Parts: sequence; C-alpha cells; structure tokens
Amino acid sequence: MSSDILQSVVESFTDQYNLETSIALVTDGAAEAEEEERTYGGTEQLSVEGPVDAFQYYTIGMGLMFALSTAPALASRAFREKEQHVFGRIMLSGTKPLTYLSSKMVSGTLITFVQLGILFTVSTILFGIFDGKDADFWIDMVYITGLYSLVVGSIASLLTSISLYANDNSTVSLVSLLVPVLAFLGGSMTPVDQFSETLQQIGDWLPNGAAMTSYLQVFQGFSFQDVLPLMLRVVSVAFICLVSASIIFPKRRLD
Repeated sequence: MSSDILQSVVESFTDQYNLETSIALVTDGAAEAEEEERTYGGTEQLSVEGPVDAFQYYTIGMGLMFALSTAPALASRAFREKEQHVFGRIMLSGTKPLTYLSSKMVSGTLITFVQLGILFTVSTILFGIFDGKDADFWIDMVYITGLYSLVVGSIASLLTSISLYANDNSTVSLVSLLVPVLAFLGGSMTPVDQFSETLQQIGDWLPNGAAMTSYLQVFQGFSFQDVLPLMLRVVSVAFICLVSASIIFPKRRLD
C-alpha cells in the first residue's frame, strides 16, 4: 500500500508538470505569465480567544436585560414618592429640584454597576465564566460596565422627569413592557445577526445592544479601543437623556 501511494503521488506530479510545461512551450510562456498575475487567497482576522459558549453569552445578555429594568423601577419609585408627598417635603427642605433628579441618576448608575459587578464576580467564582482572563480584560470590563451603568442611570432620570411632569406613571409602565423588546433587539435573548443583518445594525445602535457587542468583543480578545465607537453611542444616548431630563423636570413643588 505504501508503494502504491508513493507511485500515485509521483505520477500525479509528473503528469501535472508535463502538462504545464507543454502549455508554456506552446504559448511561449504567455499562459505562465498570466497565471503569475492572478491573486489568490485573502486576509481574514481571527479572534485570539476561543468562541463564546452559551453560558457565557447568556450571563452577559441576561445581566444587561435586567440591568436595563433598573431605570423604570427607579422612575416608578420616584412617582410613588411624589404621590406620598415625599418629593414635596424634599422641596420644602430647600433642596434644589435638579439635586433630586441627580440623585436618581446617580442611584441608577450605582445600582446597575453593583448589580453587574456582583453577577460577573459570582459567575466567575462559582461557574468559572471568566476564568483565566488577565488584568487588561477586567479593566475593559469595568469601563464598559461603567458606561452602560451611566446610560441606565440617565434613562432613569429621564423617565423620572417625564412621570413627574405629566403626573402619570403610564410612560414608565410602557418602558417596562418594552424592556424585553429592547433586550431581544440588543441580542440579550439570542444572537440577532443569525436572523438579519438589519436587526444587528439596529441592535448596535441601542445602548444595551452596543454594550452587548462590546462585551462579546472584549471577551474574544479585542481591546477597549476596538469597541470605543460602540461605547460612544452609549455615551451619546446618556448625554441626550440627561439634557432632556433636566429640561423636562418640574422646577417647583408638585401637588
């Protein structure tokens, strides 16, 4: 069997060599020159890490979805404080209205950051989700978590302003119902790029979708600089929400 294999290889080589030599002699080397001008292959970028498994993917996805639910929860709490005249007593104490609004933004940011921090830490300790990662990975994770927490806190302040200004909690309830939809578009429930490239592009423009993609890319070995364009979208949404919240928020005591 070994001799048959060797004979087959030699015969295949000599046949191909004789064929190409004959073509080159007949065409005076034109065919060979044309062959040399062709371009073969290409460049493909591969991640330096292994693929993300389902456990890792849904740890990040579900964490972002429930963290996004923090914003309507805080806004609903603020509306109950208004109904219970807590907001009015705070205003009577001399506190500036924007100070109250800032407290909602700061509390939303801190709650979200602590929530995601506990989730990632406990998942690593108990299930080894992020085992073997270096310090740069954890620093990038802190950056992404901090910016995402900021946008959740900003959304909480905007919903607070809307509910207090309109004296109605229906807007907050509507956003609560939209959280699963936003989670789906952002890829928390399933990779939307498997359905449509358009859905993926829409998801990357949502704060939770941009954060989801950033987490996954950092997990696969990319640096924070690589995901910075996505995180700038998150920062832009946070800025718009903060400016809108400060404009809408009532500047006087409410009845």
